[in-house]
Amino acid sequence: MMVFIASSVFFFATETARTGGHQILGKLVKKEFRNWKNALEVFAGHESKIQYNQLDLASKHRIEENRKRILPIIDTIILYGRQCISLRGHRDSGPIDSDIDPIENDGNFKAILRSKLRYGDEILKLHLESMSKTATYLSAKTQNEIINACGDIITKKIVNKIIEAKFFSILADESTDISCIEQFSLYFCFYNSTTMKIEENFLKFVPVTNLTGQSLANALITTLEGLNINSNFMVGQGYDGSSSISGAFHGVQAYIRAKYSSAIYVHCASYSLNLAISDACTVPQVRNSMPTLSKLCNFFRTPKRQNVFATEIEKTINIDLSQAILLAKTVRNTLAEMRQNAVQEFKKIFETAQPSCEKYGVEISVPRVTSRQRKRDNVPHSTPEEYFRRTIFVPFVDSFILHLDERLLSHDQILRSFAVIIPSENKNQEVNEVPLRQLYAAYEYLLDVESFEIVLGEVKLWYTVWKENNETPKTAMDALAFLLQNNTKLFLKVEALLKIFVTIPVTTPSNERTFSTLRRLKTYLRNTTRENRLNGLALLSIHREIPVSVDKVINLFPKQKNRRLEFFL
Repeated sequence: MMVFIASSVFFFATETARTGGHQILGKLVKKEFRNWKNALEVFAGHESKIQYNQLDLASKHRIEENRKRILPIIDTIILYGRQCISLRGHRDSGPIDSDIDPIENDGNFKAILRSKLRYGDEILKLHLESMSKTATYLSAKTQNEIINACGDIITKKIVNKIIEAKFFSILADESTDISCIEQFSLYFCFYNSTTMKIEENFLKFVPVTNLTGQSLANALITTLEGLNINSNFMVGQGYDGSSSISGAFHGVQAYIRAKYSSAIYVHCASYSLNLAISDACTVPQVRNSMPTLSKLCNFFRTPKRQNVFATEIEKTINIDLSQAILLAKTVRNTLAEMRQNAVQEFKKIFETAQPSCEKYGVEISVPRVTSRQRKRDNVPHSTPEEYFRRTIFVPFVDSFILHLDERLLSHDQILRSFAVIIPSENKNQEVNEVPLRQLYAAYEYLLDVESFEIVLGEVKLWYTVWKENNETPKTAMDALAFLLQNNTKLFLKVEALLKIFVTIPVTTPSNERTFSTLRRLKTYLRNTTRENRLNGLALLSIHREIPVSVDKVINLFPKQKNRRLEFFL
């Protein structure tokens, strides 16, 4: 009961208040309050003193029970997302009956919840029995909301790592899913200073309808803006060689480069090597031998050999562009040496093949030739060895060297400028200002320096360090590791240039792996999966290394819309 008397206010109550009766009553209850001039300050202090905002014990207990109720539901959805297992069934609406299996398939999600009920999950049983049919949180719509919350948690963690790394490259590829929707897969490549490794992380599938270079470029830029990633720090682009992607005038890389000049386009080194070998194999005799050589794959189809093979591949995962080009140059120089000494080299090959041919009864003979023959090689020769050297060995090596130069070693132009900051390339030498000026002109706004002289002075000091050091880093990755391990702040611009260099992509096979996940998630029976659900499930499946806490999902869950149950303390 409240009574107003002139400028005073009284509340009639018992001697004590609040749960347990431990709050002593005073002004506004047993004593009058007259200090209205300073009422706001007094009330603020009073409220802080007696902690009116603290939830009572009953409310706290109720919220904790609500969180426990929804926990098995969220945990089941995360499990199915991690394992790429479908959740829904042919008829998955309605309540769950733990005693009787339904006649029609109601989906894996309800099946595992039914199994939990049968084996004594009392919290889940209490939840399903006490709540109305519209508040059980089992519907497809609620599943989507939980999946979206999981995807948001993973996306936020990846975006934070990209922002922390500052410089990044974009890797993209497109593929058509089972429902004929073109999915644009986006990967981000960046250098993680904590692990001192290059990371490639998938972020999302973007549905596209127009496959022109400008449309794909706009979709990519719009996605970056939606993720709050600053595109100005994009330093590389990695795509395949299709015309809509790699076109010099109307490809995606051209439109991106026109807006962000520092985003260098690099054609996938693995794909370039594959194309170089494929083009070199147009020699008819080499092309016809491919089916025989493909049978060598059977050699690796044993657990022990596959393990050794996988181990060797893993050793070369974290390489930068300089190492990739160095390996390509090594192959090219080896082939050039073989071509120069073609007579001696092929003689070794021929003599090695002769015993095997004799063992299996194969006669080494020259195919029938005539003076006017056009369909077969008709070159001057005196022995079978000379004939096969001129018709197979020399054309194949020449073609392979040519295509290596055209496709793979074209990346060498990028390396030439960055070589000025790699210690092993410049030990005991003076700073070459020409490539350094090219780097400064290309990345001036990323380096955030007032003049070229500041960068030049830092690089000269960088050279001085390695002139006095016997153990010189051979790659940009090694040089970066040295800077981070020693936590030196003397070479911030050199560190930035090294990070830019190692962030430029070398290969782009990661997108292909996302298409494998896409085919597992969006199948013939699940072809109506919406984009948000697809991306959430894809993130859960692909990023198994990123933990998704059930508590964090519960915290995000009520923020999407108002819920019947309270989940916040």
